[in-house]
Amino acid sequence: MSDGVIIYLLSGLAFAIASYGAYILIGEYSEAASEFRESQLSSGDNSLSELYIGISPGTLFILQSVVALIMLVLLAPLMGPIWSMVLAGGSFFLPRLYLGRLKEKRVRQIEAQLVDALELLGNSLKSGLTMPQAVELVVKEFPPPIKQEFALVLAESRLGVEFTDALRNMGERLKSNIVQVLATGVMVTKRCGGDLTIIFANISQTIRELATIEGKLNAVTAQGRFQGLILGMMPFALIILLYFVDRSHVETLFGYELGRWAVGLVIVMVGMAQLWIRKLLQIDV
Repeated sequence: MSDGVIIYLLSGLAFAIASYGAYILIGEYSEAASEFRESQLSSGDNSLSELYIGISPGTLFILQSVVALIMLVLLAPLMGPIWSMVLAGGSFFLPRLYLGRLKEKRVRQIEAQLVDALELLGNSLKSGLTMPQAVELVVKEFPPPIKQEFALVLAESRLGVEFTDALRNMGERLKSNIVQVLATGVMVTKRCGGDLTIIFANISQTIRELATIEGKLNAVTAQGRFQGLILGMMPFALIILLYFVDRSHVETLFGYELGRWAVGLVIVMVGMAQLWIRKLLQIDV
């Protein structure tokens, strides 16, 4: 067998192996991409429905992808492929973080409104109304977001779900300890007997005390959070100051790959430090 035939056979074998490997990689990538998209859509569905935002999860995923692609195209000529991909990936997940912050804010608003809502529920029960009628009165009298949650509880109870189960679903949906305590108190009272108005009054008093304690803790830890914020801003403020004082040094820093990597490392370390400081100052009541 001649050398040319051997080379031809080896080249064909190498091409076949490479093609098969590429086929496997593309299949794995497609499956992983599909699973990632499905996970994003499912999480987006929960977040958007809980926040009552009129955007479909598919639309949100498309918007995230478009924003990430635009960031990649704009930053690639300025910062290189690696950092542009990192920042584009971060911009893709920013809406999810924003939705998480909105959910936390919404839960705090509901817990703050729950004090007056429980008082109205207790007074309604004292006047002779049933529990569903009292909840319906809360839905009519209170603004969102607590109106939306109690309307959902009322709708579930009208569809045949036990009222205590609907309240427990509300607590699980909001991931609020106070709402879960409310659901547990109503359930125990329904099973063992008791006065719901007393339960509502005790829970209202507990919420007020928790708000007082959290306010004191926020006042005590405010100085630590402010100091951490100032320390985190100092490196960037120093770079801005040096840019106006001696621009050549700053241009030299960003003119080399090592300097850009150093700046990126500083950004990552400052971000980790801020998260660590907030975690240390976050005291659960």
